[in-house]
Formats: sequence, structure tokens, C-alpha cells
Amino acid sequence: MWLGGVGLALLPASYGLTCLVTRKGKLGTLLWPSAVEGGAAIALGLGWIAVGAFLHFHFFFGLHPRLESHSRSGKYVALIAACLGLTIAAIWSVMSRLR
Repeated sequence: MWLGGVGLALLPASYGLTCLVTRKGKLGTLLWPSAVEGGAAIALGLGWIAVGAFLHFHFFFGLHPRLESHSRSGKYVALIAACLGLTIAAIWSVMSRLR
């Protein structure tokens, strides 16, 4: 519960916080790397923080007897936020490369 719900969730959340503070981030794969800055990095950071929140709701809230009832709704909100943030960052990155 603590390892997955806190330890594992801190990994993407800390990268997201780094993207928010520095306003720089990396998106993509080894074949298609993309460095993002500004608004795209903020969206990327918010997306990664939401991924961390999803892991927290799944592994911590889902395994705690009193918090289990809130696990599903928290995961829904975190999943929507993660999809929005990462999708906006990816689209922003592609659009900036086309200019």
C-alpha cells in the first residue's frame, strides 16, 4: 500500500513538478523525441502529476478499508486530467514542430 500508493506515485508526480517549475520537459520516444517549453511543459507536468494521483488512488486508496469508496471517483478524475494534460502537451509539441 505505501510502496505503490506513495513511493510509486511520487515518481511521475516529481517529474511533473519538475516540468512545472522549470517550464521544460521531454515528451516522446527514442525514435521521436521532443523537448517542450512553456505552456506545453506546464500541460505535460500537470499530466504527469495526474498519473501520480491515479497511482495513489489505485494503490493507496484502493487498499485502505475506509478510503476504498473514494478510490474509483478519484481514479476517474485523475485519468481524465492525465489524458487531457498529456494529449494537450503532445498536440502542442507537434504543432510547434510544424511551424
